[in-house]
Amino acid sequence: MRRSFALVALLLLIGLPRVALAADLGVVATEGDAFAARLMRELEELGLSVAKARDVEGSTDTAVLVVGRELELYDRQPDGSRRKRRLAAKGDALKVAEEVHALMLPLVERPPDPARATPIAIAPPPPSERAIAPEPTSAARAPFEAHAGAGALLGGATPGLAVTLGLAYPEALRFGDLALGGGLVALVAAVPEKVSADAGTTDIRPVLFGPEIGARLGLARAFTTELALGGFAANVRFTARAVAPFATRNESAWAFAPNARLRVQYMFGAMGLFAEGRLGVAVSPIAVRFAGEEVHEWGSPWATAGAGLAVVF
Repeated sequence: MRRSFALVALLLLIGLPRVALAADLGVVATEGDAFAARLMRELEELGLSVAKARDVEGSTDTAVLVVGRELELYDRQPDGSRRKRRLAAKGDALKVAEEVHALMLPLVERPPDPARATPIAIAPPPPSERAIAPEPTSAARAPFEAHAGAGALLGGATPGLAVTLGLAYPEALRFGDLALGGGLVALVAAVPEKVSADAGTTDIRPVLFGPEIGARLGLARAFTTELALGGFAANVRFTARAVAPFATRNESAWAFAPNARLRVQYMFGAMGLFAEGRLGVAVSPIAVRFAGEEVHEWGSPWATAGAGLAVVF
């Protein structure tokens, strides 16, 4: 037993000098160099293990500092080679030691001992800070579109001015760049059309409304073109001003007025500008008569041409 203990103690004594050779930093300096001695003391004050070394290649230290005419630091790389770094010129030993210490920190950092590490309990964030996942939706809802416009109304002997209002769902079905949809439209004569004859004049004020279906094609990122077909009901009122000896009589009539619309639209954000034209015909044109004589037929055909603003919501 005593012989075994003595053998183990001898092996430890033999191994200790070898372990001591592997310091954080080996210093190669000229014999009796006072600056190197001061520098080594400053480095040890900063917490580095410093030892003297004979040369760079033969040293087993983490890094080697050569103190000569110039200051050079050699890092040990993972493949065993040395990387050379040139430091500032000799001067204040403390400043040089601080520079070497800053360069050595990444080389001598030691991971903490897991057995001594104190676990840190991380509390979950309060409910107000937790990420709230959005509820899944089956499909993105296509937007509605409201539009208003104004343009020339062509159906009488002289043109009038019509105001158009509509609400559409233009993308009920989509096939690539082509979308199919529908909507409701109302068209009101703001400035009446006129018909004149020897017996007098009459103002024609049509009010048209009804559904339409359309196909919209994307031409570019913001441009679209749309072709729509509508089946409108038309209520046309006639306000006459007769010349004596003829009597004045105001009348109104209904007609079915199918039509087609072509629109070009440019969108910027949720708003768009458009220009459009509409051409229709009254299935039973409404005759305008003065003194029993027919002078005009409204609705064979009728048309509008104008521009407006659309809003998506």
